[in-house]
Amino acid sequence: MDILLSLQSVNVNRSSTTQESSNDIRKRVEKARVHQYERYQQEVSNAKVPFEILVETSALTTEQKKTLTQISSKQNWSNRVQIKIIRLARTISDLAGEERIADQAIWEAMTLRRWEQNKQMAIAREK
Repeated sequence: MDILLSLQSVNVNRSSTTQESSNDIRKRVEKARVHQYERYQQEVSNAKVPFEILVETSALTTEQKKTLTQISSKQNWSNRVQIKIIRLARTISDLAGEERIADQAIWEAMTLRRWEQNKQMAIAREK
């Protein structure tokens, strides 16, 4: 699953103190990566760790499982897609400094998946 994000235009003539700098983002990513290495006790990221280990170290709550199951059923998502959503949610939570997978991270990961699906359908209609 590719992750596609929409970007907002930036006014380069106006300085903004609310935006995160590239250096700050790099530091946050490096910190999340180190945390993943410590969690799995090897140099492996959320994208590559065996799913059994991911679930063992970052189990979803009952409510999160229920939500993911309901949305997956409505969207006809395969188990493979659901696993990718869990991996992405774990990474989103890591970047936010969360110890557990946050509910917001699950929603964000599912939203990114739905956005990607809608974009692919729109491209297919144009052909």
